[in-house]
Parts: sequence; structure tokens; C-alpha cells
Amino acid sequence: MKYKITYKESVEKDFRKFSKNKTGREKLKATIESVLSENPFQGKKLKAEYKGEYSLHIRYKVLVVYKIFTDRVLVLAVEPREGSYKKKYA
Repeated sequence: MKYKITYKESVEKDFRKFSKNKTGREKLKATIESVLSENPFQGKKLKAEYKGEYSLHIRYKVLVVYKIFTDRVLVLAVEPREGSYKKKYA
């Protein structure tokens, strides 16, 4: 089953942290979508206040925080790996 990938509104700003040009952002977005649409459960389940959310490292320094629903995945944040767990995404 392929999952539909949707993004929280603030995620577009998150993509700008990784690439100044649109092509770089689109490549990162395509990578995230290809990985999560196939098997979103490969990520790590988060605990405590982040319960029900998952995280997955892509390209070593990119952390994606997302929530899985019946037929779609909602991407909550795309952050640099360092210090990203200090924020609340929901």
C-alpha cells in the first residue's frame, strides 16, 4: 500500500534550511516522499509528549518528524539533526 504524503504548512520553511535553490528542495522532498510512501513504519516511534509520532533520518543530517494515519502520512517537521528534539512539532 502506498501512503499519500501531506505536509504541515510550516514545513515549507523547514526545507529552506537545507537548500537555497528550489531544485535542491525538490530533490529532498522527492527523497522523503519516496521513502515514506513505501514504508512509513521504518521510522523510530517517539515517546512521552511526542507519542504517536515517528522520526526518520534521511541523508544522515536530515530528521523528518511525521505522523501516520490510515492512508496518509503527515510530515510535521524537517529539521537538521542537531538539536531537533528540543522542539515540539504537534
